[in-house]
Amino acid sequence: MKKYIEKLTITKKIAIGFGLIFFLFIFNSLFITKKLTGLKEVFSSYQKNSNVTTEVLKIEKSLSELQRLTLAYSNTGSRSIFRKMNNNYQDLIISISNQATSAEDKFIKKTMEDMLEVIKRYGANFEDLRSRYNLKNEIINNSLPEINNTGRLFLENISKEVWSNRDRKLIQKIRGYWVESNLNALYFLTTLKNRKRVEVREDTERIKSIITKEVTSKLKKGITPFINIVERFNEIFYDAVQKNRLFLSLINVVLAGEAFEFLSLSSDLSKYALDNSLLLTKKNQETTKETLDVLKSTTLVFIPLVFFIFIYFNKNISSAISAISSTFRDLLKGKLVTLIPGADRSDEIGQLAQAADAFRVAKEKADASTKIKSEFLANMSHEIRTPMNGILGMVTLLKDTEVTKEQEDMLNTISSCGKSLSTILNDILDLSKAESGMIIIEETAFHFENMIKEIQFLFTTVVREKGIELRVNHVGDTIPDYLVGDITRIKQILINLISNAIKFTDEGYVELRTTTQEYIPEGKDHKRYRLKFEVIDTGIGIPLESQDQLFEAFVQADTSTTREFGGTGLGLSISSGLAQLMSSNIVMDSKEGEGSVFSFELHLDEAAAMITEKRIKDYKKSLSKNKINILLVEDNMINIKVAKLMLKKMGFSIDIAKDGKEALFYTNKNKYDLVFMDMQMPVMDGLTATREIRKKFSKEELYICAMTANAFQSDRDACFQAGMNDFLAKPLNRDEIVAVIEKVTNAS
Repeated sequence: MKKYIEKLTITKKIAIGFGLIFFLFIFNSLFITKKLTGLKEVFSSYQKNSNVTTEVLKIEKSLSELQRLTLAYSNTGSRSIFRKMNNNYQDLIISISNQATSAEDKFIKKTMEDMLEVIKRYGANFEDLRSRYNLKNEIINNSLPEINNTGRLFLENISKEVWSNRDRKLIQKIRGYWVESNLNALYFLTTLKNRKRVEVREDTERIKSIITKEVTSKLKKGITPFINIVERFNEIFYDAVQKNRLFLSLINVVLAGEAFEFLSLSSDLSKYALDNSLLLTKKNQETTKETLDVLKSTTLVFIPLVFFIFIYFNKNISSAISAISSTFRDLLKGKLVTLIPGADRSDEIGQLAQAADAFRVAKEKADASTKIKSEFLANMSHEIRTPMNGILGMVTLLKDTEVTKEQEDMLNTISSCGKSLSTILNDILDLSKAESGMIIIEETAFHFENMIKEIQFLFTTVVREKGIELRVNHVGDTIPDYLVGDITRIKQILINLISNAIKFTDEGYVELRTTTQEYIPEGKDHKRYRLKFEVIDTGIGIPLESQDQLFEAFVQADTSTTREFGGTGLGLSISSGLAQLMSSNIVMDSKEGEGSVFSFELHLDEAAAMITEKRIKDYKKSLSKNKINILLVEDNMINIKVAKLMLKKMGFSIDIAKDGKEALFYTNKNKYDLVFMDMQMPVMDGLTATREIRKKFSKEELYICAMTANAFQSDRDACFQAGMNDFLAKPLNRDEIVAVIEKVTNAS
């Protein structure tokens, strides 16, 4: 049985497992369907009952809000509150009507209809409420202020006709009681504090008593009419008191009574719903108990079955898949495991394991191939750069001697060929760096116009020899003097594109056109420049069928062009990769026989102006002022000869160490300012020697510069990690040597 199961595919195993679970599930479902149907009916009834309870609570809440608005209106008389009262009342009518219409239970339906009648009676009082409020408000806001103003003006006029101090004091006393009685009247009507109503009566009685008993006969005739004003005030005040009572009676008796009756009906409805809920709950508990008993019985079978299936699948499938996944992760990380779990299985996991084993073998071969390639490139670079250093170095030194015009042309040819070979070597190394992701784009300030002039000058001789024109043209916005970008990589792309254009153009022109558009990036406050470079030629053009492969490494439009025009087919591939690293793409537009246009765009920021060092033209004159002691550590006699002659022409005499061990001897014996250190040497290599020297001399005390044919980034990193200050790659360039010496002389 076990062997039979192991031969089954994972799909069949899963189907069997889920089939068992499905069978048990169907059996269980049929068994308890009847019970669940009963539960559904109970829950449906319970839901309806709950809905009734919920709606009753909502209606009670709406009525409470309506009462609150009624009280608020009775205090403020606000029109907006009155409108809101009407709106809430209408909503309440609609809500109760809907419930009465949709109710299936007779008791609920009848109670809802009674509630609807009560709430309608409640709303019928709204207009009466507003009318009574307006009457009360009319007295408070108009009648009382008007009589108050009449009395005040009367007293003011009388006081103008009184001359005796006694009469003036009496009028002043009357005026005080008059003001106080009006204030107390308003206070009572707004707060209903009974004490204020009594004080109103007392104040008016005092005014009458003063007029009838205390004023002089001369004043009495003039002030007696004021008693009529006081009486009129009392009539208005007590009329307001009566209307206020009627208003409050409407609120506190009529409306409150309707609300009480409404809430009583609501309470009956809530009690009825609660009783129903209790009956339904009891029925639900009985049905649930019966259902749970059935579920417990089936669970006793279901859980062990599911547990068994889970254990089996976890052990035989999930764990195996996890092991295979872990193996793939290890392989991707470079951990070439020898044992692939599950390779002996006959199901899909076995197939995955066999695929992992095939992947492992392929990965081992790929890693071995990559290692061989890296070692080959490193050895090729070193072996070619060493003789190249001798050739170009000697050519440079020989050109400084007295030679004939014919000899100078020969030297220029040798130099040009050597530089071409060096360019090919650099292209291959750049391709290797690009493939391994080791090219880093730098952001430094550079002078745009100087870069264009340097590129133009570089091709002056070759275009003159071919009899074609090299044009430089700029259109668009004015470009600033200095920009921020990787000038080395920008120049490398332009030189590649222009070199190709010149190579394939025998007549006409090659044009370097730059177009600038100034803009401010979104969310920034500084200018940027969209800079488009176009290299346009009138050359042979590129066939349409070859254009798709043009940017692939080692590919040219036509293999015959390699023999006719030369080149490795790497330039465009490397240039395309560099453009992509700078967030751009090289775009091509070409027609066979009509020429080509290669273009790319860069977005660059403006940089602050730089202070550039003046190129040193006379090495002896500029460097002879600062004599320094130099040690050259080199095992190749040709390289020794080239370096020695170059430095001698600059006015320096040097010591020679042929390996790292000799370098340690010389640095311990003599004081040096600068050491040019080769990397690969017999006895002791340059890295080991540098580490030993650094145990005694710091970087500030002794400047060590690598001078090596090992030109990979890893070689540079190794030199700096060993403690070197600088790095020069062979073949050597005299200007680069001068730049290193300048650093040392400036530091000293």
